[in-house]
Amino acid sequence: MPKNKKKKHQSDTGLTNGQATASGMDVVPKLAEDDASSVVSSMDGSTYGDYGMTGDDGRMVDDTSSDDQEVIHLEDLLLENIDLLSDKSTKNRLSAFTYVDKTFCQKVVTDLLTGRVLGLMEVVNKGIKKASGGERCQTARMAMLTSVQLGTEFDLVSTKPILSSVMADGNVSAMERAMCITALGFCMFMASEDSLEVVKVMEEFEACYNDRRLHADVILAAINSWCLLLTVAPSVFVRKLVERQFPVLQTLLGSDATAVKIASGQAISLLVEIARDHDMDVDGECIELADVLQDLAADSNRYKGRKDRTQQRSCFRDFVQTVEDGTVPEKQIKVGSETLQLDSWSRIVQYGAFRELLGNGLHTHLLSNELVREVFGMGPIPVVTPADRHMEKMEKKYYNAMYSKMRTQARSKQRDKRSDFA
Repeated sequence: MPKNKKKKHQSDTGLTNGQATASGMDVVPKLAEDDASSVVSSMDGSTYGDYGMTGDDGRMVDDTSSDDQEVIHLEDLLLENIDLLSDKSTKNRLSAFTYVDKTFCQKVVTDLLTGRVLGLMEVVNKGIKKASGGERCQTARMAMLTSVQLGTEFDLVSTKPILSSVMADGNVSAMERAMCITALGFCMFMASEDSLEVVKVMEEFEACYNDRRLHADVILAAINSWCLLLTVAPSVFVRKLVERQFPVLQTLLGSDATAVKIASGQAISLLVEIARDHDMDVDGECIELADVLQDLAADSNRYKGRKDRTQQRSCFRDFVQTVEDGTVPEKQIKVGSETLQLDSWSRIVQYGAFRELLGNGLHTHLLSNELVREVFGMGPIPVVTPADRHMEKMEKKYYNAMYSKMRTQARSKQRDKRSDFA
């Protein structure tokens, strides 16, 4: 069968949005702004040293001392909130989690954390082990954000056993187990350099989604985390994974939860893609799977909501084309002056995991975080001059004004239509 055919889509498949709630990633309030303004705000990626000063006339002012003072203030504020993560007051801890979460999402602070890794990891590990409910979920999310900042310097040796124990604990709520599964998969992806450990964790995830007694959120988180690690799994294990997981994932396509069906379909597409990349003959399995996927792509059961049906049909149409002829939904993400190509299911799965964690802050990390850029093969960080940042601000101002005008015109038309029926 031919492979690596591309087709261009104007919009995202929407997979991660459907997976977010079920995998427990929405425990911390979303940091993104409204959809309209996020298109414009995503143009501005910065680290702590990127703040520019402007005069009363809006022109750039070269005031190094003021800029340094602003940076120092922000650094001190972040460090103060990191210290409050272990405060005895629950209110102070939650407030500190919110602030540090937002900062880690929107800024690259790797240099600032140098020398403070042990203290931060101690807080994270203690929170995952002893906290409960929403606070444990916030701490597990903090572990993922810390791994984005630190990469292989993240203390995976101490954190992995704690996350694994919570994942296997039947007395823990489904929300907490799902978040810890997601955190374990993501931290292994970012920080692990041992391929055998990656395979062992994948087997733990397989045990989770093979257990149909578990809550759908736990199964969904296990499938998504397994897919993320599959993108970096050693090639020597691929054949065993394909042979072992094709029947399991096909069974999961019959789940009552739409999100689990979609995640299983994506996992199958990823397996097919990787198997073909390794010159494995999966034509027989694909013929059998194509009929099942086609039925789900045309599903019109009325007991499901319209949104779920639409999302399922849209996603499974892409899965069917991948299984039948190797076509992958190609996407292009604009990152400053660069373009990130998502031309494989591996890239789509990886991008979806980062997008779900970082929200609109992903744009900043794609611009300024060497670790994230390395994941997507984007090369060294581009040099941005103060003049370039000034032009970006001018472009933001222009696009904001343009959007405001278009919004006003659209609302005026709606008012005119309503008046016709009056």
